[in-house]
Amino acid sequence: MNKRICKIIKLVIVAIIIVSLILSFIVSLDSHHIDSCELEHCSLCTIIHMAQNIVNMTVAIFIFTYTSFLIFFFLARMRVCNQQVRTTSLIFQKVQLNE
Repeated sequence: MNKRICKIIKLVIVAIIIVSLILSFIVSLDSHHIDSCELEHCSLCTIIHMAQNIVNMTVAIFIFTYTSFLIFFFLARMRVCNQQVRTTSLIFQKVQLNE
């Protein structure tokens, strides 16, 4: 029962995040209001700016995650190659021979 509640909570959180991203993307496309608005403290302009910031942060996080994954992937493969070089070096073979 407890695992089922945790799964439901996770699904609700993911659904809220996805819906907010979609709505932020739709609202941020209304840049014509920002160009034509003449009010000093317009609430719609504030909402549009917040939505644009959410979309920009999402893109930045996606790019950061993607580059981090690529860096980790290539560094992990270099480490494996480095271990293979150590096991075939002359010093390693001499230590193995002495044992």
